Amino acid sequence: VMGCITSGIDNSEAFMLSRKIDEKLKLEGIDFRRQVKLLLLGTGESGKSTILKQLKVIHEKGFTDKEKEDYKYIIWGNITHSLRLLLESCLKHTALSKELHEKAQGVLGLIEEDSGNLKLPGKLSESIVNLWSHTEFKELCKNKDVCQVWTDNIERVISPSYVPSSYEIMLARSKTTGIVERSFIYKDLKFRIFDVGGQRSERRKWIHCFEDVTCLLFCVACSEYDETLIEDVSVNRLRESLQLFESICNNRYFLNTSIILFLNKMDLFKEKLRIIPFRDYFPEYTGDEKNWEEAASFIEEKFKKLYKGGEEIYAKRTCATDTDNMRFMFDAVTDIIIANHFSSCYL
Repeated sequence: VMGCITSGIDNSEAFMLSRKIDEKLKLEGIDFRRQVKLLLLGTGESGKSTILKQLKVIHEKGFTDKEKEDYKYIIWGNITHSLRLLLESCLKHTALSKELHEKAQGVLGLIEEDSGNLKLPGKLSESIVNLWSHTEFKELCKNKDVCQVWTDNIERVISPSYVPSSYEIMLARSKTTGIVERSFIYKDLKFRIFDVGGQRSERRKWIHCFEDVTCLLFCVACSEYDETLIEDVSVNRLRESLQLFESICNNRYFLNTSIILFLNKMDLFKEKLRIIPFRDYFPEYTGDEKNWEEAASFIEEKFKKLYKGGEEIYAKRTCATDTDNMRFMFDAVTDIIIANHFSSCYL
């Protein structure tokens, strides 16, 4: 290669060219050391995308008017999708009064007509508000998290002039397909964070993201201990997360990578433990079933025991929809990330 470069130029020109290349490589090396690459992984609906949205609020200027408009339609879609599932289940398995039965069928019919349409027509909006105000329906909505989220604000939320708040955007659910990157400057470093799809069909796309990763952030939805996968109803979601973590953390790509475990959805986890026995799904648990701290520690240890490497795994309990909680957590883990990053850069 050197022969090809120097064949048409004299030694002094070759020397100057070599110097320029060396300087360019040196500059790129300095730039590389000022960049932190974070990979955000976890199973579907573990809260990864919510964490990414929080970082936009914390480290950027929040959401633009266009983004808020887009999220309005996502939220409307979430509401109609959840309503459809709830009403179909109730019509099949619950004895409803004649009045509520008719209302439910009417709303379902309008949802079907509106299928694929991003906007809520006036007739459907009115029917949803009317249904939500029904005492019997309110009782059915108890312990249904998506219903509880919007119950007190349904008229405002489905109004054509509705503008979602940052908190409501955190609650919006949309499947991540492919890879989403967000970049920001923090503590004089450029952070590049990648969120990749968590569903099984998306995981094969992860592999090319693994190169030069500074830190792996693995997100676990602790509240899903009693739930099953969308793709395979025979598989427990939390156990699937454990299996995924084992295969990821012991991958050769992460031999020198910091690993931080986000034990997420702790707010829902605490509430669920009151009514759904943890031991029914994890019979090996011997602690107090009502004590969320004991149960969370049990989950944390199950993950840590799967790791065969020598590096320490850092675990944080999080509620991704809580901006203050995530601001505090990200500040704490940033110090870990920076220390490990510069340690590896100067080895």
